[in-house]
Amino acid sequence: NPYVSFFLDPVGAALAALSWRDGQDTGGWPWDLQSTMPNVEDNELFYPLLYLWRKELPDSGGAGRYRGGNAAEWAFIPHKTDKIVTSTVTSTVAIPGPGLFGGFPTSSNKYQLVRGADVHARLARGEAMPTSVGDLGGDAEWIGQKSFNNEVLAGDAWVCAWASASGYGDPLLREPERVEEDVVAGRVTEDWARRAYGVVVGDGDATAALRTQVLTERLGHRPERLPVADPAGRGGQPLTASLEVVGGQVLCRHCGHDFGPSGGNWKAGARRGDVPVAETNPHLRDPGIYIDAGVAARHWFCPSCGVLADSEIAVGDQAGVWDIRLGWADTEAARQL
Repeated sequence: NPYVSFFLDPVGAALAALSWRDGQDTGGWPWDLQSTMPNVEDNELFYPLLYLWRKELPDSGGAGRYRGGNAAEWAFIPHKTDKIVTSTVTSTVAIPGPGLFGGFPTSSNKYQLVRGADVHARLARGEAMPTSVGDLGGDAEWIGQKSFNNEVLAGDAWVCAWASASGYGDPLLREPERVEEDVVAGRVTEDWARRAYGVVVGDGDATAALRTQVLTERLGHRPERLPVADPAGRGGQPLTASLEVVGGQVLCRHCGHDFGPSGGNWKAGARRGDVPVAETNPHLRDPGIYIDAGVAARHWFCPSCGVLADSEIAVGDQAGVWDIRLGWADTEAARQL
């Protein structure tokens, strides 16, 4: 009989990092504690589908001093039915959620329709159950965030992943032992530990050298002072994880660099670096699949010590965001407005 329903698997959403702790992997919806992620077996009992996998995605959580929670992915095929028709109504497909105070962004929502996967025939031949899109064969199509009447036929597979949570603070400030714990637990891969956190698992000297190299590349020169996770600062008013206000000036809490008056945009005194957004999370795709405008991860570094003080997502030729405006109501710009 015809039926209509919606998938509740994404209720196992990731929780964002906080200023003192990591986010929770597949921790659920914090705004609706009564909603729960369904059991695979329950969905297979009620609906004509067969799950191929449902798994957490290592490296998907936003990197940072405190790591964002990892997301998950699942795939199914129609079972004892000719087809299942799906629709998608979502966001965060081309543009991820930004991190906070230097944290890296989320992964993005993903929908794929794999034509000609023919899993039933493979299982009948005694082949192993597929565990990833690469195991399916066939032709994979990217499905947009707003789509309708996607026919998943008996020989096809539907793959979906939901967005993760963002990170908090510069990933280079995360303690190496915490990164290594994540690698051992399978939450982070060794490759991403190197690329995002500057950590060489099991080698403290190599980690220190790699992090200094990353800071040098950020600045174009070797920093005179390396940033630390918990700087003492200059006794001013903390502004962010890496900034404080002392005597009406915005200073770096790590090295004391002066970014300028607190009434202005501190980013004018920072070093800027733009990179393709896909380089900041292994589970991000080329936004060109979905939109025409380019998407970049815009990083703002302290010009003296190289700490990543803030990051944002820039679409097209968008200017930098002036997001912290202390005393803005007393400025000439505010009076003119």
